[in-house]
Amino acid sequence: MAIVNEPTMTASFELSVEISAPLAEVWRSLVDDIALWWPPEFFTSDKSKGILLEAFPGGRLFEDYGEHGGLLWYHVVAIEKESSLLLSGHLLPPFGGPAVTSLRLVLSKSSSGVILTIHDAIFGAVSGYDPVDDWRLLFEGGLKAFVERLKQ
Repeated sequence: MAIVNEPTMTASFELSVEISAPLAEVWRSLVDDIALWWPPEFFTSDKSKGILLEAFPGGRLFEDYGEHGGLLWYHVVAIEKESSLLLSGHLLPPFGGPAVTSLRLVLSKSSSGVILTIHDAIFGAVSGYDPVDDWRLLFEGGLKAFVERLKQ
């Protein structure tokens, strides 16, 4: 058996997304309607039946494979209605880890609607890992597109 030691690092990433919609609508879409805007390419398995967010402290953000199967993305650490969502999860080796990730989503009003700021802090084997393009796909291509389409 070979033992490979990965360097342990910390990394922080941030992305802001401007969404032209009322704060309450963006919040509701973020926490209640996640299954409606989560892009299919973000699912980790062809068994995925959907994504679920239990929007309370201790709740889970997870992919549901059915029959009690699935993949846990995050646990909800803190939630402030229409303001912020703090999630903690494990970045497993098939997805770029092993590492621990703390994802904070902050909503703030802007002149044209809402600014969603995504803060991702990662500790572990994260050399070369950069989630910003993935967050852009998820939150611009998924959430923002969904919410702004509702306005039309």
